[in-house]
Amino acid sequence: MTAADLFRGAPIVARRDFLANVKSVRVVVISVLMLLLMVGAAFGISGLGPGGPVSDYVLWVDLAYPSADPSQAGVVAWVSDAFGAPRPGVELVLGEQPPTGDIVERARQTTNATGWVSFEDLGPGNWAVRMQVGLSTWTYGVDIESVRPLWNFTVQWQQLDRAQDGSYGDFLWHVVRLDGAGARGAEVAVNGTLVGTTDANGFFGYIFEPGAYDVNITYLGDWFLMPVFVNEPQPTPLQSGPDTVLFFLGFVLMGIFAPIVAIAVSYDALTKERAHGSLELLLVRPASRTGLALGKFLGAFASVALPILGISFAALAAIAVTAGGWPDAVFTATFLGATLALLATYILIMLVLSTFLKSPGTALIMAIVVFILFSFVWGVVFFFVSLALGLQPGTQAYFLANSVSSLFNPTGVYQLTLSPAMPPNVLGGLGGFLGFGLPAWAGPVAFAVWIGGLLILAIYLFQKKIA
Repeated sequence: MTAADLFRGAPIVARRDFLANVKSVRVVVISVLMLLLMVGAAFGISGLGPGGPVSDYVLWVDLAYPSADPSQAGVVAWVSDAFGAPRPGVELVLGEQPPTGDIVERARQTTNATGWVSFEDLGPGNWAVRMQVGLSTWTYGVDIESVRPLWNFTVQWQQLDRAQDGSYGDFLWHVVRLDGAGARGAEVAVNGTLVGTTDANGFFGYIFEPGAYDVNITYLGDWFLMPVFVNEPQPTPLQSGPDTVLFFLGFVLMGIFAPIVAIAVSYDALTKERAHGSLELLLVRPASRTGLALGKFLGAFASVALPILGISFAALAAIAVTAGGWPDAVFTATFLGATLALLATYILIMLVLSTFLKSPGTALIMAIVVFILFSFVWGVVFFFVSLALGLQPGTQAYFLANSVSSLFNPTGVYQLTLSPAMPPNVLGGLGGFLGFGLPAWAGPVAFAVWIGGLLILAIYLFQKKIA
C-alpha cells in the first residue's frame, strides 16, 4: 500500500469538516466572544492594580472608662465603611480572650443608627470583639487595666489602599474619649501642619503621597504622635510592559478558553455523524480509515486554529497600542505555537473519545468532564498526592513534583512550554517556578508526544472501532 492509498480521502474529509465547522453557529459565537474577551482584556488589564480589596466594613474597638471605678470599665465598638460612614445593624460578639484558642462569647449586640455598640461593666481583663459580614470575619482585642488611664483619649488607625495602586497611602483614624464617646474636633497635624479635625464619631481620613511623615493628634490638652510611611505605587501589569500583559492573556485567559473552543468544536465529531446518518456515507467513500481519522482532525483543527490565530493577533495589536510596543518576539512566537499545540491536543482527545461514544448527549457530558478534569481537578489531585507523599509546599521536591505532574496535563504542558520563553522582567522571573527542575525543551517535547500519541491512537481506533 502506497502513502497515497494510506491517506486517501484525508484532504476531502478535512475540507468538508472545515467548511461545516466554520459555518456553524457555535464556532461563530465562541470566536466572537473570545475575540471580545482577549482584546478587551488587553485594553482593560491596565486597571489591574496589585492592591487587595477594600472592605465596606471597618471595625473599631476602644476602651471605655465612664468613671474612676475600673470595675465599671467596658468596651465600645464602632463600625464604619472605609470613608467613615456609620454602619448600623451589624451584629458584634463580645468575648473573653484566653491566652490560646477562640474567644469565649459573653454578649451580642447590634450597632445602632450611628454604628455604635457599648459593652459596659466588664471590668479588668482581656476582651475581644468579633464582626462577621458574609464570609469575612474581623476580631480585635482590647485589655482593660485595673487602673484608669491618665490620658484623655485613645487612638486606633488603619492603613488602606483605596486607590488600588499598592501604595497604601489611605490612613484612617478613630479617636475616642476615655468615657467611650467619639472625640469630635480632635486636631490632626501632618509634619506640623493642621490638615483637619475628627467628625462627630471621632473619625478622620487622609490620603498621603509616598514618603515619611509625622502625624500628631491633639485633643483636650493631650497629644498622640505616630510616624507614617507610604511606599511608592506598584506598577500595574500594563505599566510593567507588553510582556507582562501577554503573560496574563496567555496563562490566565488563553490557557482556559482555548481548550473550551477546541472541545466545543470537536466533542461530537463522530456522534453527530452517527446521529445524522452521515457516518455510513463517509465509510463508503473511497477514503481509507487513516485518511478519515486524519481528515477529521485536520478539519476540526483548521476551523479552530484560524479564528484563534486571528484573535491572538488582534490581542497582540491591542497590547502594542496600550503598552506602547510589541511583546518579546520569542515569547510571542512561543505563545502562538503553544496555543496551536494546545488546541490540537484537546481536539485529538475528543476525537479519540468520540470513537467510543454513541450519542451527542454523552459526548457533551464527557466534554465537560475532560475540561473540568484538566483545568480544575488536576491541581486538587496533585495537592492530595503531595500530602500523601509528604512533600512540603515551597520545597524543591514539591516544585519538581508539580512540574512532572504538569507533563500529564495538556494545560500544564502549555504552561511548561510558555514559561522558559518568558522574559526575566515578567513577574520577577516567575516562570522559573512553573517548570522547576525540567529543561526548557520539556514542554515542546511533551506536546509532541501528546499530539503524536493521540493521533496514532485515533487512527488505530478508527480502523478498529468505526463501523
